Amino acid sequence: MEVFLTNVVIVQFLYSADIPGWVELIKFGFSLYPPFNFSKCFNDIAQKAGSHFDNYNFKWVYGDGYHWSDFVARSKGQLRGDIYYDVKFFH
Repeated sequence: MEVFLTNVVIVQFLYSADIPGWVELIKFGFSLYPPFNFSKCFNDIAQKAGSHFDNYNFKWVYGDGYHWSDFVARSKGQLRGDIYYDVKFFH
């Protein structure tokens, strides 16, 4: 299950704006599973601070660092046409 949760695209899908109720239940169940919270924290830091593949532009981009203020900041993105609101680890 941890391999499934380390995929940042799947985690972003769980935080999409228009997800069905059953996905909300799955997300709640995952939030009770401690490795999910660790994966979420790691994905947040790796996505912002490290080089990652930009699926929209189809190229590798450099991260711009991770700071203490980023632990509580919310971000908005788009995943295959769907908007997601990423809740940071300590938010």
